[in-house]
Amino acid sequence: MNALQLLPGLCKAVARTLVRRVRHGALRPGWTYAFETTVACMGSVPLMPDAASTRGLRGFLEKTASSGPSSDVVTHTRVDAGGVPASWVTPVKGSGEKVILFLHGGAYVVGSAKQYQAFCGELARDSGMRVLVPDYRLAPEHPYPAALEDALAVWRWLRSTGVEPSRVVLAGDSAGGGLAVALLVALAEAGEPMPVGAVLLSPWVDLACESRSHEENAAYDYLNRPQLLTWARFYAGALELKDPRVSPLHASLRGLPPLYLQVGGVELFRDEVCQLAERARAAGVPVELDVCAELPHVPSSMRGMTPTAREAHARSIAALVRMAKEGAAASAPVKAAG
Repeated sequence: MNALQLLPGLCKAVARTLVRRVRHGALRPGWTYAFETTVACMGSVPLMPDAASTRGLRGFLEKTASSGPSSDVVTHTRVDAGGVPASWVTPVKGSGEKVILFLHGGAYVVGSAKQYQAFCGELARDSGMRVLVPDYRLAPEHPYPAALEDALAVWRWLRSTGVEPSRVVLAGDSAGGGLAVALLVALAEAGEPMPVGAVLLSPWVDLACESRSHEENAAYDYLNRPQLLTWARFYAGALELKDPRVSPLHASLRGLPPLYLQVGGVELFRDEVCQLAERARAAGVPVELDVCAELPHVPSSMRGMTPTAREAHARSIAALVRMAKEGAAASAPVKAAG
């Protein structure tokens, strides 16, 4: 895949948006023409029905990825994290003691530390924390349980380096958010120590895509259900799409650490993320649910386009910092009186 292959779809998206706005006004309250066009263009990528086209999309995303903050703000270092290639993103100004373990999105079929270099660079810069970004294996070449096995290997490697679990916040967006929940469930089932909390941005936790918001928000989000189901099947392999091992919405959530869940108010995953919050609370898990009105999938991804998305991004950063501070405080040795 290259830019020329995308050009016809982009041109149609721009033209349709212009005509529709002239006739009917803004698609959503507060959406500018630039914002609406951006969402339309992001949703204009042609369907990727097979492994070859998906691999082509991977290459295109790698080539067009932004580098993010400069080297005098953050540094990037490649590392072997328990057999899984990964990148450390380290803020020049900040504490090396606290860590964000970030699992990238991409529907389990695309995405990489390089593609997320800009986003994770901003996370490191804004939080003052080191960010570890694994390049976990992707489907369809590596269906479940490859991604989860890699996430577990990275977590155990991180602990083996001397990093205390109380100083780690788990984070992820989209499929990476779903993988983060699956990782926590696996750690809880194994009785292993867990991160102090998790910040999950529009986590994909139900691969069957059955919630009502998939229909109600289809016109407003840049995701689309047919493509999601294709990629879900790539990842799930022989498992049913609602199997709790790949759709952690249906797993036991008891024993998980505090969760901060952020989701767009007009995105496809809205209802399932809200359901995750309800199920987690019912299992005794502290949950903060942040539904961002009038924003599509992963509100932080639109932070350069609108103040509401920048505010959503700031709230997610604040949640990361707060969890890290609370974990460090809870693990600090108690000084003897006198």
